[in-house]
Amino acid sequence: MGYLDLNGIPHDDGTWSNLRFERHADGDGKLIYAFPPGGVDGKTAFLFSHSDGPDGYLVSIRWADESRDYVYYSLAIPPDPEVEDDAGGGAAGLAIGKDGKLIERIGCDERPSMFISYMREAMSCDTANPYGEAACGEDPHERAEGLDPGAIGIVP
Repeated sequence: MGYLDLNGIPHDDGTWSNLRFERHADGDGKLIYAFPPGGVDGKTAFLFSHSDGPDGYLVSIRWADESRDYVYYSLAIPPDPEVEDDAGGGAAGLAIGKDGKLIERIGCDERPSMFISYMREAMSCDTANPYGEAACGEDPHERAEGLDPGAIGIVP
């Protein structure tokens, strides 16, 4: 089975460098896509945003490469208080789009919940997200409106 990987080099002061996203193939795990290319600073290449609302906590990491938009996302869905023993859920993956249309969505079983503060500090703010700089702070932007899960990752 293939996998997605966002990695970097941690430093003693809590910062990270050499951020890199990799997509590995099903079957043999061969590297089929990596970003950014050598010599490009991951701090400026990756754009971070996060928001929280009734549909859950959404983290998005966006970049552009080869005329395509990439959004690596994680949505933590809270439990429904109306449903007994509901544990909540989530969705995560990579959305690839071009000209505002989704080309491919690749699901991911793991959500990087424990590394969000590191990602926020190691990446630039995605000021083009719907909430601007408010979604790049230490605390997530609070959304009042719901999310359309099918639209996550589609860059207009």
